[in-house]
Amino acid sequence: MSANTERMSNAPVYYALVQVKFTPVAKMAMYIPDIQEALRVEGYPFYETQSTTQLKFEIVNPNEPPVHSFEPVTQWIIFNAERTSGFVIGNDFITFHTTDYNTHEPFVSALMLGLSKVLEFARPSLVSRIGLRYLDAVFPEGEEVIEQYLVNELHGVDLGLTPIQSLQEAVYQTSVGPVIQNGFMVSRIYKTNTQLGFPPDMVPNGLVALPRFRDTEQRRHAVIDTDHYVEGNMPFDLQMVEEQILSLHSKVKEAFKGMVSDFAWAKWK
Repeated sequence: MSANTERMSNAPVYYALVQVKFTPVAKMAMYIPDIQEALRVEGYPFYETQSTTQLKFEIVNPNEPPVHSFEPVTQWIIFNAERTSGFVIGNDFITFHTTDYNTHEPFVSALMLGLSKVLEFARPSLVSRIGLRYLDAVFPEGEEVIEQYLVNELHGVDLGLTPIQSLQEAVYQTSVGPVIQNGFMVSRIYKTNTQLGFPPDMVPNGLVALPRFRDTEQRRHAVIDTDHYVEGNMPFDLQMVEEQILSLHSKVKEAFKGMVSDFAWAKWK
């Protein structure tokens, strides 16, 4: 997420994903072999199936409490030979995720490739949600501290005590387009004294982190977690979907630039 379209030599992005949700396709399993084959020849040769259970509540009688049950959920995981980029597909979504983020152009193009194959074979009717999420590592070196990398407003309250961990979270409404005009951005900054890790709801299934983000030393650092999305039914038009993603990305880029200091840009460029 650089200030231009060139990749920073020491970019802080260590995990990113873009997801499109659509109206459910109950027979998705029937189309997966064709989707997987189409993506295999595009550079994503590895394939796994992941099955879990999901707790479901259903109201059987309006005068009685909801009845719970466990419903099987299957996801299909497709990734490249390096295990740094790939797709996760479910009955109602496709996600492209990567631990080797370059710039937004190939990132968005990869998602559109996978989405085009889902549309070609499974033919879902409508798009219901589009979202981007980035994890950026603020990992000070030597005698540096987190605060050198963040703008003053994100330094937090200094109580004169030894900090262990903290979480700053803010939610914003954004103006995007071209189809859905109102977006929502959730910005979180985690500060902790551990090895670099992932939030519990954002585990990179099947992928491995780049060496410089793997097995890091235990020290005080921060993670900037930016989640930007829109919700609402829109036609399954690939060009419109791509424009909506690019609009979301532009706001994420602006927000990130507003959170980090000139010192950080100099370190990461």
